[in-house]
Amino acid sequence: MTVLRPICLPVSFSAPRGETVGVGSAEPGSVVALVGRVRTGDRQAAAALLRLMQDRWYRYCLAQLRRPDEADDATQEVALRVLRGVGRLREAGRFETWSFGVALNVCREARRRAIRHRSSELEGHEPTHTPELPEDHARLHAALGDLPPRQREAVTLRYLEGLTIEQTAEAMRCRQGTVKAAVHKGLKSMRRMMAEGEG
Repeated sequence: MTVLRPICLPVSFSAPRGETVGVGSAEPGSVVALVGRVRTGDRQAAAALLRLMQDRWYRYCLAQLRRPDEADDATQEVALRVLRGVGRLREAGRFETWSFGVALNVCREARRRAIRHRSSELEGHEPTHTPELPEDHARLHAALGDLPPRQREAVTLRYLEGLTIEQTAEAMRCRQGTVKAAVHKGLKSMRRMMAEGEG
């Protein structure tokens, strides 16, 4: 199990010294209420909102990037972009979907950078070690990671983050039919890879 580092909040969004920011349970509407408070400049609400979402963003980034260090960096970038852009969000009720769209873009950019940098890496450079996972989880994680990026994005948003097809399509900025096809192909490929791994 990966231990998450807390998001380092910019100084202007940290709770005042000596005060704690409680998130409470993620009841329906709590995210919407926090977003509304963040839009009015409430620093405590911003800190609470980030704490409420950081684990979900991290899981998504880890599923996309497959390296805990890169997922940490991407999660930090998502938090910064969300804080900068939340004021432009038209409907507070769409915050979660919108924030996963931000995470998706951050991960796409990170993958593009990684591809550019791989060609210039020095020979003999050791890759970062991924923590050990139980065998079934490791195989599942490997199968997810072997999917083409679009399928991996769709499967991760739909099943790991629990977004609906409509929300996944909105986050990925594509049609619902495209999401359904990507999820179907992704799951079919993962089943095949998992079955081959057993044999």
